[in-house]
Amino acid sequence: RELDEAQETLRAIRRGEVDALVVEGSHGAQVFTLKTAEQPYRMLVEQMQEGALTLTSAGDVLYCNRRFAELVGAAPETIVGGSIDRFIGETDRSFLAAILRVGRGKYETFLQTVDGHRVPALLSVGTFVDAGVESLCLVVTDLVELMRTRAARAEAETASQAKDQFLAMLGHELRNPLGAISVAASVLGQASTPEQNSRARDVITRQTEHLTRLVDDLLDVSRGAL
Repeated sequence: RELDEAQETLRAIRRGEVDALVVEGSHGAQVFTLKTAEQPYRMLVEQMQEGALTLTSAGDVLYCNRRFAELVGAAPETIVGGSIDRFIGETDRSFLAAILRVGRGKYETFLQTVDGHRVPALLSVGTFVDAGVESLCLVVTDLVELMRTRAARAEAETASQAKDQFLAMLGHELRNPLGAISVAASVLGQASTPEQNSRARDVITRQTEHLTRLVDDLLDVSRGAL
C-alpha cells in the first residue's frame, strides 16, 4: 500500500498535478513547493508591460496579470471570475465577442476603467490548450503613448504644410518687386531723361521698402518656429 501511494505521488508530480508537498517531521508539517519550468514564464507574464489575461470562450476572466489590473484601476481579485465586457465599451463588445469566437485576432478599442476613464488599447487574442482544455489568452497593449505620437506627428505635418504654403506665397510676393526693381535699374542704366530717372528711383525705393517688410515677416515666422 505504501509503495502504491509513493508511485501515485511520483506519477502526479511527473504530470504536473502537484504544486507543493506537505511533509510531517520532528518540527511539524513543512510545505515544499515544486519549482517547475513554468515559473520563469509566470514571472515574465507578471513583469511584462502589456496586460495579459486568460479567458473562457464566453469572455470570463480566469487570470489577469498586474499590468492589466493597473490599466483598468482594479484589484486582480475583483477582475478574476467576472466578464471582460465590464472593461469594454458597449459599442465594442460585439467585436470582441466575434474575435473570441474565432479564437484569434486583433482589435483597437478603448478600455473602460473603474473610475470611468477611457484608455486606448490594442487587444490581441490567441488560443492555447492546457491539459486538454482550450482557453483564450488576451494581450492588452496601452496605446496612450502611441496616440500622443500620432497627434504630435499630425501636428508636425500640419505645421510643415503651413510652412510650405507660406514659402510658396513668399516666393510669389518676392517676384513682383524684384521684377519692378530690375526694370527700374535698366532704365537708370540707359540714356534716360531726368524725369524717367526720378520715376525709376521712386520705383526702386518703394519696392525696396516692400521687400524689407517681406523679409521682416519672414524673420518673425522663423522666430515663432524656434
